[in-house]
Amino acid sequence: MTWYIYTHKKDLDGITSAAIMQRYLDKNKIAGHIDFIDYSPLEELMEIFAGVTKIPKDSTLVLVDFGANKTMESTALKAFEELHDKNVKIYWLDHHTWDTKFKDALSKYAEITISGSKEHCGAELTYAKFMHDDSISEGLAKLGRDADLDMWEKQPPFPNFGLTECLGNVITYYNYISRGDIRKRQELLFYIVKKLSTASLERILTKDFKNPFLDERLKEDYFAYKRLEESELRKCVDSAENVKFGKYKVVLGFAEPIISTTISGRNLISRYNADVAIVLSEYGSFGIRRSNERIEVDCGAIARLFNGGGHVFAAGGELGFKIKNKEDLEKAKELIKSRLNPFFAEHS
Repeated sequence: MTWYIYTHKKDLDGITSAAIMQRYLDKNKIAGHIDFIDYSPLEELMEIFAGVTKIPKDSTLVLVDFGANKTMESTALKAFEELHDKNVKIYWLDHHTWDTKFKDALSKYAEITISGSKEHCGAELTYAKFMHDDSISEGLAKLGRDADLDMWEKQPPFPNFGLTECLGNVITYYNYISRGDIRKRQELLFYIVKKLSTASLERILTKDFKNPFLDERLKEDYFAYKRLEESELRKCVDSAENVKFGKYKVVLGFAEPIISTTISGRNLISRYNADVAIVLSEYGSFGIRRSNERIEVDCGAIARLFNGGGHVFAAGGELGFKIKNKEDLEKAKELIKSRLNPFFAEHS
């Protein structure tokens, strides 16, 4: 019996979740396949969900740190129905906001575990479900929480552990250089997963950036990322547009995929003293972040205006078209403004 595991490809929470699952497979001598998933590009997401229907009968499917949005509902339901007919056991662990009706529909075919946005991260849910008696997995879960939740409680972020910022940037870099090549991305990200799954607790939780976990390959890739980040982040910040919606100041920016929407969003909020930042990408997706002072703003609710979802403090949506040129970018901004105007009018 083979296990098929998909975790979020874009951040350390998803990667540490995969590392915990690798420890579970190794401990129980289970054959498994670990791969990575995200909401964009949309074509890739649909391809992955179409592919899971080919999983052999009597297998197990695990999805972690990945929420269900409107765009994928019908595709996911169809896939799960087919898997159910093949007696495939399905687990879905997540901490994003879900539509109740969709969750109920999927629960007919899968065991779904959802926590509050800040209650538990994906890695913590994975640890609790599969490896709750393993100290290394507990350390990995702490690393995932630090990266996904705790390090962003302050501005600028101050990571508690030495690996958080570094590995988060390397993950972003690997996703960027493997664009359009799913197999290459799987190979790059799995390199980190394998190292994490076999690391000592001391190496996972050390505060020392010179941690021996960081081999020459990871160090080289980290600094390659930082060089790209500096130039692309400057472009994003300098070209951003400010828009007022009542008492709320929203900044709209465009960033290359090399810059995570978390980092670019935080920089836009800081630079323009904004309440909300929306960062668009070439894929036609965008990330939403709010300032720490605007706790009344629900980023997930904004994302749902665009068939997206996420947390109250961070979320993402889909435009329905890619951004290939300046005209597409202006079209995207106008679409966002047209939907944000009534949203903030209603919530002011």
